[in-house]
Amino acid sequence: MLQAKDVDIHKAVGLLQNTIQALSAYRDDFDQVKRTAQNLAGRWRAQSEFTEIRKRRMKRHFDELSQEESLSDGESRIRIHVFNASLDIINSQLSQRFTSMRETNELFQAIHPGTLNRAQDNALHQHAQHCCDRRTLILKAQID
Repeated sequence: MLQAKDVDIHKAVGLLQNTIQALSAYRDDFDQVKRTAQNLAGRWRAQSEFTEIRKRRMKRHFDELSQEESLSDGESRIRIHVFNASLDIINSQLSQRFTSMRETNELFQAIHPGTLNRAQDNALHQHAQHCCDRRTLILKAQID
């Protein structure tokens, strides 16, 4: 839908925000994801158990306050190092890569057809003023 020729920037920003929120909520549903994966592994006759590893002994020093503990539980390792890490990377990439598109949408909010149809005159004036102020800041930054 984001690659369609007739999609407008306002709709695209909304879809991206919905995606980021859905992925953030998905991060909290590891147990449901695990059950789905185990069902799929059962249908494919694949291994569906997490492997346990031997806990390594870490050299301890007297003055260390806290030490990094390696997770010996397979499920916890997968949850932290694969599932959560992957979703965090995806969310941060979506947020960073489309920052300029969100800023452009915010900048031209005053001339969006939805805003023009439903906004009052003072709200339109505020949007237009924001657009002018933002343009002035951009021009000053280019001069410097």
